[in-house]
Amino acid sequence: MDLGLLLMCVISFAAVFTLLTVLSVLMSALTAIFPAKATPPAFHAAGESETDAAVLAAITTTMNQIYPGASVTKIEEVK
Repeated sequence: MDLGLLLMCVISFAAVFTLLTVLSVLMSALTAIFPAKATPPAFHAAGESETDAAVLAAITTTMNQIYPGASVTKIEEVK
């Protein structure tokens, strides 16, 4: 076995490991400096939570495929 090939593999592994370590430290520093903003959920006047129109369309389409002719009348989140 060629010693140069083994040395090249070890060096490339060490380089990738070092690069990933540096990126990990950088990501940790950036998330510490710029934390995510906590956004409270939006509520309607009646107290019901706001649901995205795409989610409602996906649920309705799925229910119509499973149970043809069925209609979705109320969707609520169970906590």
